[in-house]
Formats: sequence, C-alpha cells, structure tokens
Amino acid sequence: MHEGGISTPLIVHWPGGGIKPGIVDAPFQLTDIVPTVLEAAGGAYPARYSGREPLPLEGRSMLPAVSGGTVEPRTLYWEHLGNAAIRRGRWKLVREHPLPWELYDIDVDRAELHDQAAERPDVVAELTEAWAAWANRVGVIPWERIVEIYRRDGKGDPTG
Repeated sequence: MHEGGISTPLIVHWPGGGIKPGIVDAPFQLTDIVPTVLEAAGGAYPARYSGREPLPLEGRSMLPAVSGGTVEPRTLYWEHLGNAAIRRGRWKLVREHPLPWELYDIDVDRAELHDQAAERPDVVAELTEAWAAWANRVGVIPWERIVEIYRRDGKGDPTG
C-alpha cells in the first residue's frame, strides 16, 4: 500500500490512437484499465453479464490524460490482504494490517518517511470515514473474517 509497492510506471503505445509523447503525472490505478480499453475500442460495459447485473465500473478512462488533456482529481482506494489505503489529493492514508493508520503528504513526502497521523487527526478521521464507506459499498470483507473462513473450512492460514 505504500508508494514503493503501488507506484508503478505504465508505458502506453498506440500508433494512430492520438496518444501524445510525454509523462502523465495524474494518478491512475488498475481499475482504470477496463474503462480505458472500452473507450479505445469503442465498446460499452455490458448492461448484463451471465444473467445478472454487473457491478458498476470503479475506474475511469486514461485516454484523456494520455492524449494530452487533463483529468479531474479523484480519490483512489485500495485493499489487499487486510492492508488498506486511500489517496485524496496530497494526502495518503495507509494501513498495514493490523497496524494503525499512517498519514503522508505525498506532495512533499513521496517516500512516506514522516507519518503525520498524530499531527493531523482531522485528515485521518475524514479519510478513514471515506475509506470505510468505499469498503462497505464495494463489499470489502474484513481480513479477520477471511482468516476465520479459511480456518473454519480447513484451508489453513491465507497468509501463507
């Protein structure tokens, strides 16, 4: 969830696709791949999939940004193996399970060396609430519950 594990370059090449050479510094994430491919291909997200309603797309197309335009800032959310993060503007709140939340000002501390959680409890509270609302909306299962299910079903410990 920290920058060393999630900040990854993406090289985009599409001859004739209107992509401008250069570096885009707007943050995107994995959920943006499908909307980008759908827009590039002129496709549409299915209204129904296997007889059921699909979940709404969480991402957005990267094409405006890689074509030389701009994109509006937005909040990014992550969860993996109980670890969690939210990035809104300059602030990034990150938690390695089961440790408490850490807060970083990514604009001035990209290496995440100075945890500001104790200094900015207002930002921690705001981002924690936003992350919890997102996790509830998309159905994040608490890590403790996943571990409990694995053990109950005799599958061992999911952490390896």
